[in-house]
Amino acid sequence: MKRALAALVLFAACASPAPEPAVSRHIQTVSGGFDLDAESGEARCGMIYRVREPFSKPLDLRVEFESPVAGDPPLVVERALDPSDKEITVRSPVYPSLENDRVYRVVLRGYSQTRPPQLWFEHRDTVQLALPSETFEQFEHAAR
Repeated sequence: MKRALAALVLFAACASPAPEPAVSRHIQTVSGGFDLDAESGEARCGMIYRVREPFSKPLDLRVEFESPVAGDPPLVVERALDPSDKEITVRSPVYPSLENDRVYRVVLRGYSQTRPPQLWFEHRDTVQLALPSETFEQFEHAAR
């Protein structure tokens, strides 16, 4: 039962209408969405970006995923970007909770690896979680 629910929740989360993917000078959002695992009760956000304009040097990336709790700091992932990278795939830490029928902000920033670091770009995007109420309630119940 839980496996079927996990598959159903993942499909429903991916099938929800999504905001238009963002495009900035250096980065284009390819896709984004939530991975809800009813077996483990874990929820994460995943993003895939395409590098539109190559960089000549490695950069440090910082991705901030909006917290569902007002006033809480964002969930953060940091990693390096090599000049040969054409795509960036990133997965958030586990969300402590989620709110259905909500749009979450995601901000990707690229910094030089110099000291002090300099901001090279900022790419802002949104990801929507919009599940049928019954499906979301089943996930919440299974996650407890």
